[in-house]
Amino acid sequence: MGSSVDDDGTLRANREGFAQFQLRARRLVNVREVDMSVTIFGERWETPIFVCPTGSQKIYDPEGDVATARAAKAKGHLMMLSGVTTSSVEEVNAARGMPVWFQCYPTDVDAVAHAIVGARRGRVPGAHPHGRPQRRAQPGDPGARGTSRQPRLR
Repeated sequence: MGSSVDDDGTLRANREGFAQFQLRARRLVNVREVDMSVTIFGERWETPIFVCPTGSQKIYDPEGDVATARAAKAKGHLMMLSGVTTSSVEEVNAARGMPVWFQCYPTDVDAVAHAIVGARRGRVPGAHPHGRPQRRAQPGDPGARGTSRQPRLR
């Protein structure tokens, strides 16, 4: 991380925290039976690989996050669903065979925060994660590229 906001407090805390860890090279160690498992929040995972949240996946594949969830399941990887997923949480959970983690951005609008949490717990099926439908990118929008469009959630 090269920079942060405000007084760089988070950046400083991250660097101080990571300074407390060191990597120890181990040579000539028996590697015939390697256990790569990790425990995160009390749950054991066979692999330390984590599928990061990637929004609007249906731009790249018609099945979007559902296909990614099947791949994560096949390899035993933890998966986090993007806040701008193009698949329903229910579809992704079914494909993964268990609930996936969800990327939730903080908001100071209580109604939006409650709708996001409710939708992700299955209380508001099909709710948009930001409480509004997505729109097509317009020329001049930050990051807009020509006629790109954002798919709607189901």
